[in-house]
Amino acid sequence: MTYRIKDWDDNFENNRTRDLKEMHWVPFKNNHDGYGYCELLDHEDGPAHFGAWVAIVQVASRCGVRGTLLRDGVFDLDPKAISRMVRMPETLIKNAIERLLKIGWIEEIQSEKPIPHEGAGLPQEGAPKSQEGDYGKKGKKEGNGREGNGPPASPKPPDQPEPEINPLFLEAANHLKRRVLETKQKIIKESHLKAWADTVRLMVDRDKRKLEDIHTLIDECHNMPPSSSGFTWRDNILSMDTLREKWNEGRISIGMTKNQKGAGNGTGFRNSEGFARPDLREKYKSLS
Repeated sequence: MTYRIKDWDDNFENNRTRDLKEMHWVPFKNNHDGYGYCELLDHEDGPAHFGAWVAIVQVASRCGVRGTLLRDGVFDLDPKAISRMVRMPETLIKNAIERLLKIGWIEEIQSEKPIPHEGAGLPQEGAPKSQEGDYGKKGKKEGNGREGNGPPASPKPPDQPEPEINPLFLEAANHLKRRVLETKQKIIKESHLKAWADTVRLMVDRDKRKLEDIHTLIDECHNMPPSSSGFTWRDNILSMDTLREKWNEGRISIGMTKNQKGAGNGTGFRNSEGFARPDLREKYKSLS
C-alpha cells in the first residue's frame, strides 16, 4: 500500500515550484479555519500530529513523483521509514497518518507505479535520474521492448539540450557562492549554481531587479555586522531563492530604501532607480 498526499498539485505546487526539478522548500497555506485543520487539531495530540503532517509533506516533496510517498519510485515509505527520515517517533507518524487518512489529507493507492497528480510530475521531466528503477533492474530491453521482469517500456524521449544560461546570471550565482563559502562550510554543487542563475533570471525578468542591485545586496547582507540580538544576514542569505524572498526585508534592514542617497556606509546607493554601488552601476549600465 502506498500513501499519497491528496490534491498535491492544488495545495503544494505553484508557478515557481513547477519550474523546479528538485524542491528544497514547500509552499504551505496559512489559513487555520478550514475543516481539515480544525479536525486535526481537535485532539490531545493535535499539535504533534500537525507537526508530523508538515514533515510528511516535506518528505513527499522530495520523492520521485511529488506527493507520492515512494523512495526511488519503488519502496513504500511507511511510518517507520518516515520517522527515521524526519527524526520523529514512529508511533507519532503512524497515529498522524491514521488521522490524516480519515480527514482526507492523505490517501492510499494500490499501484505498481505511482500515479502523479496532474502537473505534479512535470518538474521531474528532463531530470537526469532514470525512472527505469521503478520496475527493478532485471533484464535488458529486448525483442518486444519489454524488461525481463516488468511492464512494457515506454519509448525513450529524445535528449533535450539544456537551455543556455546567461553568463551574467551565472556570475551573480558565483558571487553569492563565494560570499557564502567565506563563513560557511557548505557544499554548493554545479546544479545549485544553475538553479541560482535561473532564480537571478526570474529576479531580473519578473521582479524587475537590476543585476547591479543584486550584487550589491549580496555584499551588503554578508558585510553587515550582527545585530544586538546576534542576528546576521550572512547566516540567512545562503541561497539565491532566499535572497529573492527576503529582498525588501534585507534592503530595509541595511538601510537601503529608495529615498536614501549615500547611506553612510560608502556604497553610494542610487536615489530613485535602485541602490547599486557606482562601480557595479557602471559595469551593468548597458543592461539598465
